[in-house]
Amino acid sequence: MLKTFDCPKCGAPVNYEKDVVGANLTARCAYCGSSLSVPDGNRPAQIISQVNIDLRDAVPTIKATTKWILLIVLIPIVGVVISVIAMGGFLVPWLKGSVSPPNQNVAPALRSLPFGGKTKPESFAKQLMKFGSEGIGAGMFKDARAIAVDASGRIYVGEYIGGRIQVFDAEGKFITQWSVDSKMPLVGMAADRKGTVYIVQRGVISRHEGETGKLLSQ
Repeated sequence: MLKTFDCPKCGAPVNYEKDVVGANLTARCAYCGSSLSVPDGNRPAQIISQVNIDLRDAVPTIKATTKWILLIVLIPIVGVVISVIAMGGFLVPWLKGSVSPPNQNVAPALRSLPFGGKTKPESFAKQLMKFGSEGIGAGMFKDARAIAVDASGRIYVGEYIGGRIQVFDAEGKFITQWSVDSKMPLVGMAADRKGTVYIVQRGVISRHEGETGKLLSQ
C-alpha cells in the first residue's frame, strides 16, 4: 500500500510502500536526498543520513581561480584600450566628417529622466510583492524558474530541478507543496482559471490538480 509523509528536513512529500507489518522501513527524499526512517505508530519519520556540503573549504580555491580568470580577461581588454587610444589621433578627423548628428526625435520611452541632477532610465516594472528566501524548506526556493497564478489568486512556483511545486495564497503565504518527476527538468508551467496546473517535462504536458498535485491526464 502506497503511503506518504513529509520529509523532516525539507518538508517535501515522500512516498513509500509498506508491505511488511512491523518492519523498520527506510525511504529517500527525492528533493533533498536524505535517507529517512518511515514513521510508524510510535514515532515520526527521522533522518538517518543527509548530504551536507561545506563550501567554506572551497573558498580559497575559488578565490585563486577567480583572480586568474580576471587576469586572463583583463589583459586583452587593456590591450584593446591602449590600441584605441593610440589610434585616436587618426580616427578623430574621420569621425568628424562621417558621423551625423544625433536624431532629436527620440521616442519618449527611450529618453532619460532627470533625477536629483542626474539621469535615471525609466523603470521596466513596479514590484508589488515579495516573499520566500533561498533554501530547501517549505516556502523557500533553490532553483525556481516557473511561476503561475490561477483565478483564485493561488501562486504556484516550480523548481527547475527536483520537480517540487509549492503553492502560496494571494498574499504569498505558504499553503502546501507537491512533486512531479524529480529526474527531469521542469521546462514549463501554467495554471488555468479552475486551478488546474499544467507541467511540461521530457516533452510531455501533464495536468495536475493544483491543491493536491493529483495527476489528471497527460
